[in-house]
Amino acid sequence: MKQLFMLALIGLAGVTGCSQKESVLNTVVSPTTDKEADMLRVQFQGKYKIVSSLSDVAIDVNQDGVASTNMLQEIPDLALDNQTKYNVELRITDPSLYNPAYTPANYPKTPEYFFVQWWPEQFIRTGPGKVWDNNEKIAYNPNYVVDYEFQSTLRKFSFSSDHKQITVIPDDNGNPFRWIRPESVTVQDNGQLKTVNKRRVYTSAGVTDVIITTVYERFTTIT
Repeated sequence: MKQLFMLALIGLAGVTGCSQKESVLNTVVSPTTDKEADMLRVQFQGKYKIVSSLSDVAIDVNQDGVASTNMLQEIPDLALDNQTKYNVELRITDPSLYNPAYTPANYPKTPEYFFVQWWPEQFIRTGPGKVWDNNEKIAYNPNYVVDYEFQSTLRKFSFSSDHKQITVIPDDNGNPFRWIRPESVTVQDNGQLKTVNKRRVYTSAGVTDVIITTVYERFTTIT
């Protein structure tokens, strides 16, 4: 079982292109004992389904001629799988779970914290052998076909001292407009997570930059 868990983590990190070159931020803290990690695991670990997802400005992502701030309406795949597929996971492990070959000489002695956010990334073929990489601000073209791919990011995270803020630690994923790290993650009083992501989105008005605030609630403790 531990080997399968390790392979799942390594495989997901490979899919998302996450780097191990993370820099720890001074404004947040990570629990350093297994006892503290166990308490946080009970409170936070699991998968969180989408409750709402709103953009800061109205956009027409589904190209039906009606702009909206409701991303569950505008992004078909997000609405279809908002309670199962496109979710957030918090994983709180210890070194022996993360790697059965753990030895104090070459692995951290403190618990490991992973934040996973799944999102429907847009892939648009703009010409023979050309796919939009989320970088260029292309204009709308009715001949473009928009496909959505099941994508995720896996990065380490830390809690604030009061456990009300989660800081997802930056890495070098090679593309600042795809596999986006949340600007902020807030733990609300009811236990829901509020994430804020800056995203570059292709719409009926062309590519635009928006801020999307998504609220998640935990529906299982299994990751």
